[in-house]
Amino acid sequence: MQFLYDFARLPKDRQLLEDLNFAAGRLFDKLRGMDVKKLAISDYNKKYFGEYLASLQSSLQMYTQILAHTLSPSHIPADKFALLDYGGGCGILSLLAKEFGVGTVIYNDIYDVSCRDAEILGEVLGIKAEHYVQGDIDDLLAYLADHGLSCDGAASHDVIEHIYDIESFLGKVPRLSNGGMIFVMASGANIRNPMIARQLSRQHVLAELQDRKEEWGHKERDSLRSYMTIRREIIREHLAGLSKTVSADELEQLACKTRGMMRCDIIKGVDEYLETGNLPQPPSHPTNTCDPLTGNWLENLMDQSTLLDSLSKSGFKTRILCGHYGRSGNPTKSLAKRLANLCITSMMSQGIRIAPYFILYGQRQERK
Repeated sequence: MQFLYDFARLPKDRQLLEDLNFAAGRLFDKLRGMDVKKLAISDYNKKYFGEYLASLQSSLQMYTQILAHTLSPSHIPADKFALLDYGGGCGILSLLAKEFGVGTVIYNDIYDVSCRDAEILGEVLGIKAEHYVQGDIDDLLAYLADHGLSCDGAASHDVIEHIYDIESFLGKVPRLSNGGMIFVMASGANIRNPMIARQLSRQHVLAELQDRKEEWGHKERDSLRSYMTIRREIIREHLAGLSKTVSADELEQLACKTRGMMRCDIIKGVDEYLETGNLPQPPSHPTNTCDPLTGNWLENLMDQSTLLDSLSKSGFKTRILCGHYGRSGNPTKSLAKRLANLCITSMMSQGIRIAPYFILYGQRQERK
């Protein structure tokens, strides 16, 4: 099956793209016949994986683009390449990489349930990654050091917008490799697409102010209560432990101003207020917010120039790439998406304003 119908917007390596297309086609055939309900995985990943299967062709187009950008600049043969799938979720990128023939795939996710389920899926399909690592960036770095591993490329989709301290994370990226490295992280939280920005801002406000009902497939790690309510409780508990009191108005101000902070930083902000009277500073974006118990940002609308600057400080040549829409089974929608993709390509840097996602891209040369 042909997946990529517009080579102009991808790396100019036609053979790589064609080989990736064939790999994506083989994976498509393996996946589309799967009965998700019969898999011995969590309800969360049955739901998550099922959503990928519902739009399988466009999902594989996206992952093919990500993998193409990761592999194309490298002179390392695929069977010698070490790829990190960071925040891999149910593991689609890892599956595609193994189907293509990447030599070493290191899957990583902070959620232990996803790590277990991704490994099960790899076993069922016979394209299991070489390593499954549970934990954050520090846990991953420790694992790589213990196993003598060095990553030639790191890739992900919809991960960086959830990382609590993105600047710290990007500062640690160079330690993933002992030599040259390609960094390709895609995010649907495209602040430069006005429609996406509005949609995600509405989600932020709802999460801040409204409790959510538990539904089938809920990720147990994520809070269901409103983030404002949780922060208010954290502040009350901390004040009670200090035998301190504040007025109702002060409590509300503290709960508002600690938006975008997790528990440890909320407590620091309260302590600073008690000592100096200075209220904490919330994010500059008016709606960005995170789960106070885990620090997991809710689709963080990040300034892309800041991301480029942070990654550049880590020794990478950086740029923002435009994501493109995948084909739809509906001919009318498929035509509309193809036209949108042509516009994204022809608009050059301004194409990001209609792109469904952006890619933070970095390349570091082999160290001398």
